[in-house]
Amino acid sequence: MLWREELEPCGTACEGLFISVAFKLLILLLGSWALFFRRPKASLPRVFVLRALLMVLVFLLVVSYWLFYGVRILDARERSYQGVVQFAVSLVDALLFVHYLAVVLLELRQLQPQFTLKVVRSTDGASRFYNVGHLSIQRVAVWILEKYYHDFPVYNPALLNLPKSVLAKKVSGFKVYSLGEENSTNNSTGQSRAVIAAAARRRDNSHNEYYYEEAEHERRVRKRRARWVWA
Repeated sequence: MLWREELEPCGTACEGLFISVAFKLLILLLGSWALFFRRPKASLPRVFVLRALLMVLVFLLVVSYWLFYGVRILDARERSYQGVVQFAVSLVDALLFVHYLAVVLLELRQLQPQFTLKVVRSTDGASRFYNVGHLSIQRVAVWILEKYYHDFPVYNPALLNLPKSVLAKKVSGFKVYSLGEENSTNNSTGQSRAVIAAAARRRDNSHNEYYYEEAEHERRVRKRRARWVWA
């Protein structure tokens, strides 16, 4: 203070206000970091209107308090030390109320369901329903993308088209050895020839199986896509 020697002494109640201001500022600092300055999950192109309005409100509030402080306390050379501290407490309380308003508008407002969205994956027709609150389109898109990786099953066309052909290739590459007695040589040789012949036939038919599997998959995709369009 510029006129410290002219101020009235600060009593016990005034010193208690310092503790109140310190804890309120700590709570306000942590809450502001969690609500405004925390690193977002995604970079959104458009400005969040409610957050911008709240920042403007905080700016106007701080400027108004500083103008009042300069006119009514600095110019008038207020002598009541407790009055000056109470003025600072009122500023911190006003900032806390604005922070509570920000929590309601930015966090609690979107928790109340207002709309139902149906998300359909175009490749295979898998769909899910989600209830959303008051959110912008870009924020809904980010939220749906997070739910997609959590709720939708993994889609991999290669797993649907290639298992039988790959299995046929693996089976066709083995060799059969007979470890039995001499009198069972003829039987084991005949069995091994039969197994190898069957594997050769499966290898010859592998490209046909692959073709029919791929055609069947495309037919299912077109059918589900048509069902989704007409739904």
